[in-house]
Amino acid sequence: MTIIEKVILLNDLSVNKENYRFEVMSNQKEAIERMIKNQGNNLCRLAEHILENRLSPLRRIAVFPINGDPNRFNVLEGNRRIIALKLLSNPELIDDPSQVSIKKRFKELHRIYLSNPINEVTCVVFDSIDEANKWIKLEHTGQNNGVGLVGWDTQQRRIFEERTSEKLPPQKQMAQQVMNLLQEVSEPGTTTKKQLGKLSITNLERMLSDPYVRSRLGIRTKDGELDFSIPKKESVRRLSKLVTVLSDPSFKVKKIYDKKDRENIINLIAGKEDSSRKKAQPAFRTCLIPKNVTFENIHDYPKLNRISHEFKKLKLKDFSNATAVLFRVFLELSCDCYIENHKLPKRTPKGAQLKLRQKISSISDHLSSRGVASKKLRKQLSSILQQDGSGVLGIPTLHEYVHNKNFSPNPEYLNIAWDNMQEFMELVWKNMK
Repeated sequence: MTIIEKVILLNDLSVNKENYRFEVMSNQKEAIERMIKNQGNNLCRLAEHILENRLSPLRRIAVFPINGDPNRFNVLEGNRRIIALKLLSNPELIDDPSQVSIKKRFKELHRIYLSNPINEVTCVVFDSIDEANKWIKLEHTGQNNGVGLVGWDTQQRRIFEERTSEKLPPQKQMAQQVMNLLQEVSEPGTTTKKQLGKLSITNLERMLSDPYVRSRLGIRTKDGELDFSIPKKESVRRLSKLVTVLSDPSFKVKKIYDKKDRENIINLIAGKEDSSRKKAQPAFRTCLIPKNVTFENIHDYPKLNRISHEFKKLKLKDFSNATAVLFRVFLELSCDCYIENHKLPKRTPKGAQLKLRQKISSISDHLSSRGVASKKLRKQLSSILQQDGSGVLGIPTLHEYVHNKNFSPNPEYLNIAWDNMQEFMELVWKNMK
């Protein structure tokens, strides 16, 4: 058995007709078409990432000589990346009429590619397909009792984001700082230490988003750092109790959907509050959209124009449900107008109607192709779009506001959600025509 590393010309690499992702194809052209249909815009995003960062030095392309020819190689692992490169090099490889938008995007990327083309790829050459498959299996089939790739859990991903990202949203910063604090003050092997490993950090974020909960826990932020309004020792005691409640296997997230439920939980933890010592709640923006925000071109759309003005009159504390539902409507209708005006695809490659997150992703790509969406904005949108249904600021949460009878919006979260989307919305309307 011999495994060598070799720099190979892109033109000497053939896409695998027997890619394990799909059924066996009869030729390379069919294999490329199948990948395009399966991956859609994800392939465009992969190509954009390659243009910006080149190929990952951590993951090599695995190949095998074709019929023993030392100059021609079949790609065993890394077909998505090689197809992205081949389409960057030659967008005309896309000739399926149903993939017009994908081809158009690759033509745009092709012009960028020509300024710094990737004609060679560093590969790992196997002389045995069986040997290659042994490693490919570990790459794609999970932990395999510790032998395969071990992914990060939610807390580990959050720690990575905290240490490497520009800035986490406020509620994520506080939750992560609380967990870091409890990790530091808890002795190894203690109950709190073990419970932190089982805790869903999104549940902790939901609790800490509530000003009343934060006041009863005695925590706040000062210059971006965790600070205490009561003795630190007492605050840590209450936080440890909260972790115990949230990490209990029988705990359900619906128990903290409503503000009253969150208050009941925190009062059980911190004790009943002396009403004579209650402090006024901190001020926050009373309406969803700041009064100084305007949207270019929106006057051509009377209904959406009226909605934008209604946002500036609806008081969040009094009309949080109405505001949340209207937020979802305003966001999607704005996306629909943009997609229609710019003749972007309204359906997925499989013919299904685009979901809201897909619409936002498509528009983000289009704004990026026109050079008007900053890298920071694209990164922020990507973070929002990747949140699952438990993320308090994710797109699924907006869906829950409309369709889940037990899911109540938090005014402070709505403000934060709008702040995260405002730049995108302003760009959408500015570039509507």
